[in-house]
Amino acid sequence: TPAGEKVLDLRLMRALPVPAWGGGAAPPPAAPAEAGSSDAAAPAPQAAEAAPAEAAALPANPFIVDDSQPRFPEQVFDMIPAQFNEAPMLAAKVAAGELPPVAERLPLEPMVLKPSEQIGVYGGTLNGAFTGPADHQNAERMLKNHMIFWDTGMTTVQPHIAKAFEANADNTEFTFHLREGMKWSDGAPFTADDVLFWYEDIMLNDDLVPAKPGWAKAGGEVGVWEKIDDYTFKVTFIQPFGTFFELVAGLTVNGHYAQLEPCSGGFSPKHYMTQFHADYIGLEEANALAAARGFDNWAKLFCFMNDPNLNPESPVTTAWMPMTSFSEQQVILERNPYYWAVDTEGNQLPYLDRIVLTLAEDLEVLNLKAIAGEYDMQARHIDIAKLPVFLENAEQGDYRVQFFRSRGGSAVALAFNQDYDKDPAMAEYITNADFRRALSMALDREQINEAFFLGLGRPSSPCAWPDPPYAPGEEYDQLYHQLDVEEANRLLDSIGLDQKDSEGFRLLPNGERVVVEMMAVSGAFFDYPGIAEMFGQQWKTNVGIDSEVQAVERSLRNTRLTNNDTMTNFWGADNSEAVFLFPNHVFAYQWESGTGPLSGQWFQDHSVGREPTGPIREQQLAFEEGSKLPREERVPFGQKIRALSCENVFYIGTVTGTPAWTAIVKNNFHNLAVGFPFTTVGQSPGNSYPETWYMTE
Repeated sequence: TPAGEKVLDLRLMRALPVPAWGGGAAPPPAAPAEAGSSDAAAPAPQAAEAAPAEAAALPANPFIVDDSQPRFPEQVFDMIPAQFNEAPMLAAKVAAGELPPVAERLPLEPMVLKPSEQIGVYGGTLNGAFTGPADHQNAERMLKNHMIFWDTGMTTVQPHIAKAFEANADNTEFTFHLREGMKWSDGAPFTADDVLFWYEDIMLNDDLVPAKPGWAKAGGEVGVWEKIDDYTFKVTFIQPFGTFFELVAGLTVNGHYAQLEPCSGGFSPKHYMTQFHADYIGLEEANALAAARGFDNWAKLFCFMNDPNLNPESPVTTAWMPMTSFSEQQVILERNPYYWAVDTEGNQLPYLDRIVLTLAEDLEVLNLKAIAGEYDMQARHIDIAKLPVFLENAEQGDYRVQFFRSRGGSAVALAFNQDYDKDPAMAEYITNADFRRALSMALDREQINEAFFLGLGRPSSPCAWPDPPYAPGEEYDQLYHQLDVEEANRLLDSIGLDQKDSEGFRLLPNGERVVVEMMAVSGAFFDYPGIAEMFGQQWKTNVGIDSEVQAVERSLRNTRLTNNDTMTNFWGADNSEAVFLFPNHVFAYQWESGTGPLSGQWFQDHSVGREPTGPIREQQLAFEEGSKLPREERVPFGQKIRALSCENVFYIGTVTGTPAWTAIVKNNFHNLAVGFPFTTVGQSPGNSYPETWYMTE
């Protein structure tokens, strides 16, 4: 069985030297008493009584990178190199008259980076893998296309595309200063006009963006973008917006290359995109152009052409520019001759000539190729359960293993859709807090930890402690997340599920069997379908609850969430820093939020979705209030969001403190930061500044 294979891997691992597990949040000093209630509201958390088990402590291994001493790249602000150098492949084009000299391609004030190890050398191709058209983030994370961005340690928002930025005293006006002379990858100037084009002609156009993004609104109203001059623009809101800079620096906004939603991102190449826009070429011509290319209307064609992942002809501002789309067998990215950053010796970045990601629809094949040393740096989709095999083959494959460690949260969690209405009889229980609490207490997380995480995690709720700044308290670390079969059965009996059929499965009041449908993405990150099967087996054995595992491809998951066509679904429950910066997996924030996709859509735009009530709405209101405030003042609101989630068990968590990703890194691959925090907000490994990565022969 799959579980049996993982047990075999675990035994292998115990025979091998593996690392001390010091990353992630430390375990709390104490856990709460087991809690349970048949009331809809959670009881006050009880006093802590016993310390939870710690994650496995393991000895060092020569093939695993020691990340106890972090090594980060740094942005340098007080110098610009006196002269500039360029990659040989670009120098040849300059000599041939195909490109202007490097000094003319760079902005007057380029971003200057000091690499994490040393100045690199030019050349080389990073070979990796991707899993299909929906795996955009594979490249987007490395290309980190942000107006402003986080430092590697995720402590400070820094200049990026913009060379400087500031806010007024009450956080209602935000000014950005662009780099004079910066250019798109085709050599066209990048100016405030590209920002205003996105605002006026894309975001405000209801055909292109019918639901305005939440990050662009405060007090229910869209902000006003204003051009000050060619290299300065200002954004104004009707009320304080304390999280605005932090949101612009993360995945929520990202940029033109990595658009979380179609036609989002904050800027767009006006000189290229006007040829597809109805306001510029006329509605009739725009629709005719769309029809000729197989699109229903001009808006769909426009957003397609505006997405470089789908349309590699679009100019970009990223370190590498796409040469193929994600719909092909290989994603090929080649250095951008107009990239706007240099190292401290004046070498235009990036160092690597190309990134090539080869399609691997089967994760087993992807991991086998990684074991064989066929990838130069692959972290996304590497199976942690195969760690013993990776270590066994590291010397022969000429690679090392490096962990990208997360901070708190739950590595894998089951979200209960509070908007679910497909089966009213089941919806009554999916939206019943005691039903969710009972299912959580019916799970043996130690078994899940051993089988799927090699014992490297620590069982906890999604409110792991400590996880600053928004962990609600150590009493929440284990709340409803300790195995208690007796209490789980009592709760289920108390809410009207006390009848069973001849096979021992619980029945709904209408006589039908209780069946929990679990949507689980296959071929991504963790073995979600396998974990779902173990959930179902434990529920069957411990409390007589039947289940159905629905293994789906990621794009289908997205469609089903958008259409509210899911009872429950597996994903991660993000760590504390995500509460205000990338809350998709924290509460009902938008369509992808598994606890309420319709509620999330309504939260973004009241003209769509469904208005929530109760704790779901309370979370949204706490987010609205906290978002107005500076970071240090919003802590109580973030803690409330987290507490409501764990009191009501909107997510059933599994373990915390596991590596978010396990990276396989060739020994000739350099300047990958060490000990940096893995985060969706910072687009890890993007916060390692991949333009400084290089390879030796």
